[in-house]
Amino acid sequence: MRRSSSTCGSPECETRHRSHGPGYLRDLAEFAGFDVVDEAANGDLDGSVRDDITLIRNSPLIPTEVSVRGFVYHVESGKLREVP
Repeated sequence: MRRSSSTCGSPECETRHRSHGPGYLRDLAEFAGFDVVDEAANGDLDGSVRDDITLIRNSPLIPTEVSVRGFVYHVESGKLREVP
């Protein structure tokens, strides 16, 4: 399922998201227990994701027919980006 550029896909959700301010989603993610990575502070976020993909693909526990993909979630915008 793909969503629009807003965090939930509806105008109401977009309005709510904007009303909370720019740090709201970061704070919410941290509260929920997610590790929030500052992309500017991390030298190569995509490279890190690619390393994880390689590790998982090479695991003897993962069948070769399983598709393994990696994504980066941008907390502030709510957008998900696939790492090639």
